[in-house]
Amino acid sequence: MENRTVDLRSAFAAGWACFKQHGLWLSLAYLVIGICVGIIAIMTVGYSFVGLLVSAASDTVNGMNAWLVGGSGFVMSLVLMVLVLSLLGLVVEVAMDNLSLGLMSGRFEKLTFDAAKMPMWLYVKAFVVNLLVGLLCTLSLALFVVPFFFIAPRIVFAGLYQLAHPEAGIMESIAASWRMTEGNTLMLLLFLVSMVALSYVGSCIPLVGAVVVKAFFLLCTTAIYYQLDTQQDTHASDDSIRTHQ
Repeated sequence: MENRTVDLRSAFAAGWACFKQHGLWLSLAYLVIGICVGIIAIMTVGYSFVGLLVSAASDTVNGMNAWLVGGSGFVMSLVLMVLVLSLLGLVVEVAMDNLSLGLMSGRFEKLTFDAAKMPMWLYVKAFVVNLLVGLLCTLSLALFVVPFFFIAPRIVFAGLYQLAHPEAGIMESIAASWRMTEGNTLMLLLFLVSMVALSYVGSCIPLVGAVVVKAFFLLCTTAIYYQLDTQQDTHASDDSIRTHQ
């Protein structure tokens, strides 16, 4: 099946139209999630640091060794916290992707917790897809910059594809994103770069700017996905999920 060409103007228009309807609440959802993550991080760091101080101060025998042991434990707790929060972020991303698919297609008329009500197996598959996409992008960036700019635009829709096509396998979703973005790499790279630039502008407004750009980026990405996915109509994902429950 012949690939479609990305129309960025149309995607931005569709994303903006949906953003005008749901952007406030979508941004608020991102803000609440960010605040919760921040509170968890601060509490974890604070608890670990206080534990380090108490443990090292009470151990007058070992002296510096106590500080070294406590410090290594503190670093490990930080690493574990980052890992857990990153995994939690991927789970939240799955629910937000499904919400965006529903809002853009009309399956959801407003923000709803129903977007998070998916079969566990679909959560796991979408989670693994997003994890693999993140690892591939990180690896390509670590090895060399050019492969990152080539690979990232080609696999960015794998998570959305997995949610829209629950019957697809994990590698099949990544392959589908690669296939449907063929011939659109430069246009998608332009889209990603423009969103990064917009994020820098949004960061000038603490907290609020970042979440607003993130919400708009999600909707525009979904709009482009619907342009490229020629294998389904806009309501296929809902019927497919119901069939597999």
